[in-house]
Amino acid sequence: MRVKAGLEANFLIPNDKLDVKYHSVMLRGSETLGNIIEAFLSGHFSAYQVVATNIKGFWRGSFDGIYTQFKVAFVGKDRLNDLEGFLEAVAIAIGHECIYLKTGEDVWFVYPEEEKQYQL
Repeated sequence: MRVKAGLEANFLIPNDKLDVKYHSVMLRGSETLGNIIEAFLSGHFSAYQVVATNIKGFWRGSFDGIYTQFKVAFVGKDRLNDLEGFLEAVAIAIGHECIYLKTGEDVWFVYPEEEKQYQL
């Protein structure tokens, strides 16, 4: 028997940011970014994977580090809005201009909106 898990999105986070502690409203205190991401994904989506990679990231021609890939399954494209909002908050927390997000065949740069307030 097969059960469709839905659509897949994946995003990349620099390895050197995952063990840094940030204040998390969601987890009510200081926690590593890796734990914050996993708590968000497990609380909002059916399934997710964390893939250790040797993906080298480059931003505007400069080496940006080695990345971990997060893959998430979700049903309904409206669920993507939750993920995008969270990734906008992550971008601000780690000091990145945007986060790389791939959904199906589409690739996006998720930028925080200037007028919004974000919390992890």
